[in-house]
Amino acid sequence: MLGKDSENLDTLSLFLPPPELRGYMYGAQEAHEARKLNRLLAIRLETNKSCNLRCRYCYARSGEDLVKVVDLDTLKSIISEAKELGIKSVVVIGGGEPTLHPTFKELVAYNDSLGIIPMVFSNTVLMTEELAEFLYKHNASVMGKLDSLKPEVQDYIAGREGAFKDIKIDRKYYGYDWLPYTPITASGCLQHLYSLYINIEGNVRPCAPTKLDEHPAFKIDGEYPYNVNRMSLKEIYASDLFTFVRNIDRVLEGRCGNCEYREECIGCRGYAYSIGINNGADPLEALRMECQQCFK
Repeated sequence: MLGKDSENLDTLSLFLPPPELRGYMYGAQEAHEARKLNRLLAIRLETNKSCNLRCRYCYARSGEDLVKVVDLDTLKSIISEAKELGIKSVVVIGGGEPTLHPTFKELVAYNDSLGIIPMVFSNTVLMTEELAEFLYKHNASVMGKLDSLKPEVQDYIAGREGAFKDIKIDRKYYGYDWLPYTPITASGCLQHLYSLYINIEGNVRPCAPTKLDEHPAFKIDGEYPYNVNRMSLKEIYASDLFTFVRNIDRVLEGRCGNCEYREECIGCRGYAYSIGINNGADPLEALRMECQQCFK
């Protein structure tokens, strides 16, 4: 038995804790404290629909032929409002590939000038030494997207031959290796407690796949009211709907409701919402459902 236990310990030692990616996710203590203080910690922004890949699972249906962008002044206005609510970071999620936005560098520099961490979610295909130096200079965090360690699978999922070769891999270049916890690698998700997602139309969601703006139950005279062009971010944050979402951990159902890790993870609410809606559930009921994606 000792020999077997020793082997197990040796195996576990291969998995290192991930490096800290500032500004993308926040820990349980900080997340719960932010909610208690009615403070946002982050917003996630769609900036453009254009993309140089064709990922088969893309929720935003991005592509090279889509030229819609949010102008820099509008983005600055949203960020300024969010700063008043206490944000520490802006996740430039793109909606497509954010580095293709015509004023991407100006957006990064603006966040940095406000003392806000620019956190860039990128496929890194366009990353150059010059761009990397710029991002480093402006205090940015960067998450490079990789779907598979198998070149043929990565190319298939990304929808472009050679995509795998364009991506630097944590395992190969930095020595990091970790177990694939759900819903986010090596981490639970609590972003509903402290974050808002603003899509390219200005509609505000709890997170990207929680598409409340597409459900008829939340529309008034055919329009979704929780939009930065119709309401201030402060009003949206304080609304009954988003207050309910911010406290969703208190009404979770099934395995999520009984999970001993509920303080650190509420499952993927976007996945639970999508599954629930597709099965005819009421949207608020769908938000409460257990996350069937969890491996537990």
